Amino acid sequence: MKTSPTASSPKRAIAVNFSAVQFRQRNVITKVAQALSDSGLAPALLEIELTESAIMCSGSDTTEILNNPRRLGIRLAIDDFGTGYSSLQHLRRFPIDKLKIDRSLIADLPNDDNASTIARAMIMRGRSLGLEVVAEGVENQSQWDFLRNLECSSFQDYYQTPAVDAESFEALLRTQPPRG
Repeated sequence: MKTSPTASSPKRAIAVNFSAVQFRQRNVITKVAQALSDSGLAPALLEIELTESAIMCSGSDTTEILNNPRRLGIRLAIDDFGTGYSSLQHLRRFPIDKLKIDRSLIADLPNDDNASTIARAMIMRGRSLGLEVVAEGVENQSQWDFLRNLECSSFQDYYQTPAVDAESFEALLRTQPPRG
């Protein structure tokens, strides 16, 4: 698992990517609750990221499975949004807090009209459902300016800092002042 800091987040949260296999384990929420207890991290500062395909492969009890971490106060995000099913029905039905637009849909911004139209539609879709929207793969100021003008909540990736392993992340946290 890798963690990635996200720009413009109001609090320092930890986002952890879960595979479909990890998320389907019967005791995964027990393990997460124990890790929260051991670390002292408030559940509201943990975000579990699942890909669209992981959610779709979870079967008919997906909503119940997704509600388990929510009961602990953990936030849920759909990662790599736009590369899988992208169904409004699923966005409406599942207890999700955040959409993370896949980097492949951000790469050609702001100069490609088709990419711009897709990004605009995805941001509007997420915002209309009351979700935080994060753009993955932002690599320069012009991309971020374009997305910010569309009221994208925040961005993630190489423009701010690349994904890092746990030890590097700890060092990064120690060297950066907290944001209010």
